[in-house]
Amino acid sequence: MIIKEHTVKTKSRHKIRLGEPLAIGGQATAYPATDLSTGTFGIVKLFHDQFVTSATEQRIDYLVSERLNDACKCIVSPDHIISDGKIMGHFCRRAKGASLDELLQKGLPLTQRIQASIALTHVANEFENRDIAHGDYRADNVLAHKTGSVIEVHIIDMDNFAAPSAPPPDCIGDLLYLAPELRISMNTGSPILPDILSDRFAMGAMLHEIILLKHPASGHDDTPERFDETMSAGVWVHDPVRANTHTMAGGAPAEILNSPYMKLFRRSFPLDKIERPPADALNKGR
Repeated sequence: MIIKEHTVKTKSRHKIRLGEPLAIGGQATAYPATDLSTGTFGIVKLFHDQFVTSATEQRIDYLVSERLNDACKCIVSPDHIISDGKIMGHFCRRAKGASLDELLQKGLPLTQRIQASIALTHVANEFENRDIAHGDYRADNVLAHKTGSVIEVHIIDMDNFAAPSAPPPDCIGDLLYLAPELRISMNTGSPILPDILSDRFAMGAMLHEIILLKHPASGHDDTPERFDETMSAGVWVHDPVRANTHTMAGGAPAEILNSPYMKLFRRSFPLDKIERPPADALNKGR
């Protein structure tokens, strides 16, 4: 549903003024918005008609009640639920910055890429502590803002989250970052939900792109079948101890990594998801 220059109400009785649509996604349309009750600028997502369900409402209510924004300033999560007649959606505060994916393509120094990766593991640790899977880790779901030599990051787009106390998501994330068990589920049609352990795989893949400027399957992705096979192999194919890694085009060589990052990537992609390292492993050097 697309609405122009309209005011909607939240369950908490805030009035939200919408601007022109920013983007239309698979599940919702995003709008620039202003909370007229507080003057706060933000983003509203209004779900397409097929997603206007009681389950969607319960999921948004769950995120609002968790108050993730207050727990971690790097998380952009719904502050208010919009349920106004046939309209359903949520309001999130607006975070500074552009897509991290866009900044990486333009060029970001290694020191700032390391800053971003450490900040993102802190965010992931907050999710893990609450038994919440983000469900869609990827660089274009991260907003990044540079202030001098410091980079700030914000995780956005919680629409695919999974948690034991919330209804399941309608989607399971981006194909480029799916853990092997989710790939099997998608290919066979057997139902399985994202969880913290599949998130650890996706976080490893995203951090690999951030630090080395290449996907963990790069050099092994000339066909969809080979890409899928590589992402389901249970190994880090860019590991310097493996043969021919130096011939892989693109990005930075894995030899630039220090020991904690080597350990992280060697442990991020196993088929046994219990072996994947926790979100705080990089910060603790485990």
